[in-house]
Amino acid sequence: MIRNEKGFTLIELFAVIALVSLVILPTLTALTGNFRVNTLMMDRSTASLKSTQTIEGFQGLYFTDINNKINEDTPYLLFTRDQGCSDLIIAGFRPINDIVRYESNQVSCQKIFDTKVNDVEFDAETMQVYIYPYAVDDRDAWLDSIDPTEMPPEVYEQMERITEGQSIRVLRIIVWIQYSDDRNITRPG
Repeated sequence: MIRNEKGFTLIELFAVIALVSLVILPTLTALTGNFRVNTLMMDRSTASLKSTQTIEGFQGLYFTDINNKINEDTPYLLFTRDQGCSDLIIAGFRPINDIVRYESNQVSCQKIFDTKVNDVEFDAETMQVYIYPYAVDDRDAWLDSIDPTEMPPEVYEQMERITEGQSIRVLRIIVWIQYSDDRNITRPG
């Protein structure tokens, strides 16, 4: 009499499951790590693009009175998302023509204040634009007039590089964007 014993024992099934798990678990761990890195790199790319657009937006405008607004009481100007084109005019930026009516000026303004890039929005806490003079007469006095606790440390490190010399009508700009809980990008121009 011949018995047909087709099938697997419970021990054989557990052995196969264990072997497959040893192969799949590291693969899934690596894959989820790659998703996190890709998301972080996409956020960094978005922040980099936004900072470049912001600097280009400011370069598209010229100023007449902004040096008068930057003095010992206000050593730098800070712009955030809460502000708009009218705040640029108040700060001393003067468009060649009416900033609202002419398309080229609207484009410059949108590069600065249209904060949605790649479906990511930056608010006043996660995106800040600092403008300060290229050169000052007394570097140490100028640095003493700034409270480093009022700005991200990366911004203050950039401001410490200010040139001492004849104050000329050239401005520096720093765009600071926090694109994740613990990461940010600082772009000077």
